[in-house]
Amino acid sequence: MPHIGLGLLGVTGAATLLLALSGGLPTTGASFTAQAVVGAAQEAHAAEVGALGDPSASRTAAGVATVGWDTPTQRNDVAPAYTVRRTVEAATAEIDPTLTTSDGRTGFTDDLTRAADFRYRDVTRVSAGAFNVCAIADGAAYCWGRNVYGQIGDGTTTSRKVPTPVSTSGVLAGKTVTDISVGLAQTCAVADGRAYCWGWGGGLGDGGTTTSSVPVAVSTDGVLAGKTVTDISTGYNFTCAVADGRAYCWGDNGNGKLGNGGSTASYVPVAVSTSGALAGKTVTAVAAGGGIACALAAGRAYCWGYDGDGAVGDGEGVSTSSVPVAVRTDGALAGTTVTRVTAGNGHACAVASGQAYCWGRGARGQLGDGTSTDQYVPVAVSTDDALAGRTVTDIDGGDLGTCAVASGAAYCWGSVELSARSSVPVALDTTGVLHGTTATAISLGPGSGCVSAGVVACWGDNGEGQLGDGSSVRRSYEPVLAGDEGHGLTEPFCEPDWLLDATRCAPGPDVSVSYRIDYAKRGWSPPAAVELSADWSGS
Repeated sequence: MPHIGLGLLGVTGAATLLLALSGGLPTTGASFTAQAVVGAAQEAHAAEVGALGDPSASRTAAGVATVGWDTPTQRNDVAPAYTVRRTVEAATAEIDPTLTTSDGRTGFTDDLTRAADFRYRDVTRVSAGAFNVCAIADGAAYCWGRNVYGQIGDGTTTSRKVPTPVSTSGVLAGKTVTDISVGLAQTCAVADGRAYCWGWGGGLGDGGTTTSSVPVAVSTDGVLAGKTVTDISTGYNFTCAVADGRAYCWGDNGNGKLGNGGSTASYVPVAVSTSGALAGKTVTAVAAGGGIACALAAGRAYCWGYDGDGAVGDGEGVSTSSVPVAVRTDGALAGTTVTRVTAGNGHACAVASGQAYCWGRGARGQLGDGTSTDQYVPVAVSTDDALAGRTVTDIDGGDLGTCAVASGAAYCWGSVELSARSSVPVALDTTGVLHGTTATAISLGPGSGCVSAGVVACWGDNGEGQLGDGSSVRRSYEPVLAGDEGHGLTEPFCEPDWLLDATRCAPGPDVSVSYRIDYAKRGWSPPAAVELSADWSGS
């Protein structure tokens, strides 16, 4: 049982009382001792002033303290005056509680809670599409931006300016999302080894053409039967995935971008051809872009689809290729191992042996080689300036630009809404929200991009709220945080030994809480002039 000491100190007729709450939840029991030292000149009045009697204090796990004492007797119509100071751990502050008196007791209740701080959840993936963005945090999907076709996946067609949870009341219930990709008007994800899509009908892979504002399961009745999906990428009205080491695609098939040798759209997955360049190879990743798709297999890149600007990368520059062809490795890629591949809109890029390489359309500088020339075979992205001495780990191609992560920082080139167009890499601004962060992944859409760096920061067009900062203000030069306190990607937390309840923190059992109450009756005339104080404390 805690001990609460009561002492009366004879200093100009003052009385002092100290009460404190122990760290337990709640604290109710108490014992008291009393002592009086009164000067001879004050002796006649000390008994009239008296001390605060039977003090008590307790608090609950919800962070509400209750403090009370016997109401002192009023004399000469002089009401008691109180000054209350609260100490939580080592911090003391004067408070002004509302006192109540009932049945001979005076006291107050005190809310000890404080607002929780917020931190970003563990974001493992971010994907920027045409007009909306999605991310994975703690195994759940969140999306924001345009929602005309339900591509946010929250069961509505209302656009969202902050990260919004994708519905988990249907097919995603109880599942952990491991990959996500945003295209033109649809979004697809991998959860527990299966593919799910939402948004524009015809690109969902469920066998129909009906738009859906909540996730639907991609058909597993055909080529995906019994297979485990490990990677997914959504382009312009089509999607590709990797399952058990092979590539599969569905949706629009213009320019042969499904890779099955035909040009007919398919509303269910079809197998990408393995009769040619991919024969006998294990596919580990796919990338779907504007009119092309690429795959990564055995350390090499393979592409198919529109090749008018050389985006297939085989050096031929034919109009289309409806089956995969090997990207040339007799030039810049000679002797390298490809670890990452991306497909933009008319160009493609790869990470190989820690450097970036691009090919295809180059009119906006999106190849990063310092020119604005189309390239039908891979060229090395310039390492003369910003990328000098850095190791590239991630890359993503947009409509007219490309971005990469190198040695923990983000770089972009082409038309990427950063500044004036650049045909060589430039660093993303790190004087603002990215200051002190380490970039791990990056994604670029037609007019905006996002980087994952412990936080999610986006820049560019924001007319649909795709930057996720709650506004529609364009941010061409400075990235902004996607999601503020309490929205999707962030979570509340408390300092050690404090208890979280929703978005409030309450002191836990190991946090010390005490109150000091100064009590006085002023204006008394000599010889009865007395100032009475009470100090309450304990642990």
